Amino acid sequence: MLPTPTTTHVPFTHIYEPAEDSYLLLDTFSSSRVTTLFRSLFPLSSSPTSTTPSSPSPLILEIGTGSGVVLAFLTAHAEFIFGRSDILAWGVDINEHACRATRETVGVALREAGEAAAAAAAGGEGAEGKKEKWAGGGTYIGNSLGDLTSAVKTGSIDVLVFNPPYVPTPDVPHLQSG
Repeated sequence: MLPTPTTTHVPFTHIYEPAEDSYLLLDTFSSSRVTTLFRSLFPLSSSPTSTTPSSPSPLILEIGTGSGVVLAFLTAHAEFIFGRSDILAWGVDINEHACRATRETVGVALREAGEAAAAAAAGGEGAEGKKEKWAGGGTYIGNSLGDLTSAVKTGSIDVLVFNPPYVPTPDVPHLQSG
């Protein structure tokens, strides 16, 4: 299981806190079925010794980034999930607090993953098993303040992620029948 990015730095007064659905999505992205799919969609060169991509760097867009935990996970674990570390990660949210939180969450996740990899390479404390879990993170290109995909050119996104917030309500409104 890959480490979940920390969100302890995020003030949840204006942003939804990640819930079970977010963590289930992270588990899904790191599953063998999804990693196999992504690796087949965005292959490296067919030569077993080459690390040259045979497809352009995939552009990942998360709509409604919130705390940034999902985009941070995909970015920090790009090599494991996509089989390559040259992914470009971009977020869009209508909430400026979420844009700032995502930027910080991705930064923390990349820093922590890099530190864990360095410790593993040096054989330091907690190194066991971490070498396989972080071979390289992607590139976070930023967050845009916006509404859904209104600013996105059609056909430019390779992976679109949208995990709308789950907002519990005590009452379910009833629709009038026709």
